Formats: sequence, structure tokens, C-alpha cells
Amino acid sequence: MLAQELIDAIIDKVPRNKLTTCSLVAKSFLVPSQQRLFASLSLFTAPLRIAGPPKGEQILAAFENAVELFTMSPHLSKYVRSLALCLTPSLRNFGAVESVLRTLPKLRSICFLANAHHGVAFNWQEMPASVKSLLKDFIVHPTLRHLSFSYMAGIPSSIIIHAASSLHSLSFFGTSAQDHPESTSHISGSYDSLRALSITAVADPVHPWVSVFDLDIHQYLRGLRDFSLTICRNAYSSDWSPLLLESNAPTTLQYLKLAFQFPLPILDFPSFPALQELEIVFQVGRPTLPLELSDLLVNVATAAPLLESLSFKVETTTFLRMTYMWTGDSEPYSPFGSPDFAKQLPHLRRLHWSRNTGNAFDDGFEDYIGKKFPGPREAKILTFSSTE
Repeated sequence: MLAQELIDAIIDKVPRNKLTTCSLVAKSFLVPSQQRLFASLSLFTAPLRIAGPPKGEQILAAFENAVELFTMSPHLSKYVRSLALCLTPSLRNFGAVESVLRTLPKLRSICFLANAHHGVAFNWQEMPASVKSLLKDFIVHPTLRHLSFSYMAGIPSSIIIHAASSLHSLSFFGTSAQDHPESTSHISGSYDSLRALSITAVADPVHPWVSVFDLDIHQYLRGLRDFSLTICRNAYSSDWSPLLLESNAPTTLQYLKLAFQFPLPILDFPSFPALQELEIVFQVGRPTLPLELSDLLVNVATAAPLLESLSFKVETTTFLRMTYMWTGDSEPYSPFGSPDFAKQLPHLRRLHWSRNTGNAFDDGFEDYIGKKFPGPREAKILTFSSTE
């Protein structure tokens, strides 16, 4: 059984009056084993593993059972390092949620996962003031390093700025921010503590995504090293607006990951003078590379002169019985022709392509890519792999 399944069994099936004698939670159990078992805790409850949204009362029961578990065996709470909490619009009683948060003194990572079934996101404003206040306190907790929000709407910009000034890592998945007029001058913290930032958002004119760079957060990104940006296209939108990587993006980035659904958006790259590694993930619907990739690569060479590693992951969206040969324009991408390659990207030591296996576009892939990147091929830094 997985550790989480064992925890679920303890919470759901062990009688409350037997918890103190349960070997998996008793103080007589080997400490290293309990530390590993309870290091990561997810309060999703069993209904999350079946079709349909979990009900608020079921999730509340999981919180209440967890509180009782840590009350009966208080030594376990200090072992929990990572906590994932599922919230739903139907969850109204936050007393148990607040109790769980107050019970765990050594958390390093918190993920708030809202159930987005049928597009219903959990709104920050639905939480009571006491829970909001507790979250603000947790953000500056000395042990906390990572905070993640998934499918949550209306997060105040002050909270994001507060987190950016205190934590090492932030993640936003399907999350919208709300720029409140309140002053952020009271925010205290470091301007260079944040090291990693991850954003997954929908980019379309109907539901525009809110860039954290627009929330007066850029001043807190001076120490940012890793940035991951995933842009998803709304299936009901036929338009695709240009995407700008703002000029006030941090110049300290060493790793940048960009993931897009097709077609590739128009990118306007700012300067990344410290960038060493760039990963680009995109989808294709036919055995040829997107036309927009040519302009993107020209921008990359200009914006990141110290780039050492460039990797591409191709995700095909068409699976056919026939095998299709990779075709199309075989002219080399600028600046990856033989003479130009080493001059414009003198530090590049690795150019890697990977694609998902079992697709219809395997035939001739490596030969086709080699023609588009002759310089790296001759320098023997062009490599390939397949992924499941």
C-alpha cells in the first residue's frame, strides 16, 4: 500500500478508542518509519478517487478525522512536511480546516487544491476571515518553503506579493488573481527570497489570464532562478491572442520552461542574460514543426546569449494507424546553421528533442530534426529520446 492509503485506512477505519494502540501511530513504532509514513499528507478523502466531485461534508469528515488522529497521537503532527488540502464551494464549516493547519508545526509545503468540477472554482472570498488570517501567518512561518494554489479564484494580489516576499517557491494552476486597491506598503520580507515560480493558465480573449508580473510583484523576483509557464488554450475559443513575456520579467533566471498547446503563441522575449537552460513543450497535429518556432528560436538566441541547454518536447495530438513521414521545409533554423551556430550561441552544450512514443509521427523524425539543426548535429550535441 502507498503511504497515503495507509493514512486513509488509519483515519477512516481504526476505531477512535484504538488509535493509541494502533502500531502504525503508537509511540513505540520506529520513529524513522513514522517520519516517512506521515511526511506527506493529502486530505482528499476516498471519494476523490471515483468519478464526480467530492462532497463538502465528505471532505470535512476527513479534516475532522485528521484532527482527532493528531489529538490522540500528537507526536505524529511534527512529522508532516507536505500538506495538500482539497476545498470545494460546498464546504462551509472551516473550523476543522483551521484546526488541521494549527496542528502541524513543521510544514514545508502547502497545496490548496480546489475542486474545479464543471468549471466551478473555489473563491478566496468564500473563506472566513479567521482562515485567511491563519494563511497569512503560515506564509511567513519559518519552516514553510512552498505554497501552491490550484483552481482558486480571486486571490488578492497582496497575498501573492506577501508569499513572493517570504517563500522560496510558488505555484499557480488554473488560478486567477484579483488586484485589490489596498496598499501593499505594509508587506515585509526579502526582495530576493523567491527562487522558483510556476504558472499554469488559460490564454484566450474570453477568460484572460492574469500575469503575476502585472501585480506589482516583479520587485520581489530579483532572486528568481526557475520559472515555468504553461499556457492552455480554451477549447471554446477560436482566437489566440499574442502573449508577451513582459520586459520587467526577472533577469536572474537560470531555468525557463514554456509549455503551449498548438498553435504556438507569438512570443516577445525580454533579455535573459543569466539563462542557462530553456525547455519548450508544444503540441503538433501533423508531422511538421510549427511555423512560429522559427521566430521563437531567433528571439531565444538574441535574449539568452549564455544558454547552455536547449530542449524540446513534442506532444503529438493525432494518433493514426498509418505512419507518417516528417516533411516540410528542411531549411535550417537560424541561428542553427553550421557557421552561425557557434557564433550566436557559443555556450550551448546540449540540444535535446523528445517526443511521446506510440504516435504516428515517428518515421524520419531524427533525420528531419537534423536537417533543421545542422550545426548542433555536426557538433554532436544534438540528442533524442522518447517519453511515455
